[in-house]
Amino acid sequence: MNIFILDEDVEKCARYHCNKHLVKMLVEYAQILSTTNRICGLDEGYRAVFVNHPCTVWARQCFDNWYVVKLLANELNKELIYRGFRHHSSIDVINSLSNPPLPILGKITKPYQAMPSKYKQDDYVQAYRDYYIGEKQHIADWGKRGMPYWFVRK
Repeated sequence: MNIFILDEDVEKCARYHCNKHLVKMLVEYAQILSTTNRICGLDEGYRAVFVNHPCTVWARQCFDNWYVVKLLANELNKELIYRGFRHHSSIDVINSLSNPPLPILGKITKPYQAMPSKYKQDDYVQAYRDYYIGEKQHIADWGKRGMPYWFVRK
């Protein structure tokens, strides 16, 4: 489970996800959002999973965090279609969810970095980019979108 924050702009962030992560992360984001809603007493979406995973905990810290995951999921689905794949059913689950009763802070809190310690740093976007470069070479395919400018093949 992870939330790959490869850019603070959710549209760019989605474009920077490799093909494999477009599908995989839509499922994970649906799980994260559904779990948050169930913890908040809303009986909807997928069943609660990974309740204590740091990414799930982060998503429920405030509405801003939850909402940015929802926005990112919608951008991932748009990107999936742009790259020639089918609409993913997890987006229907995500978009059926009610807004959970979480505090609104006006900005996201610092995201949890679900990665090996050697990549972690204060700049979480750079940390995730470094993690992608260091650990995701084997799935580094962006199809017709093309490789992000910051990605370096090894």
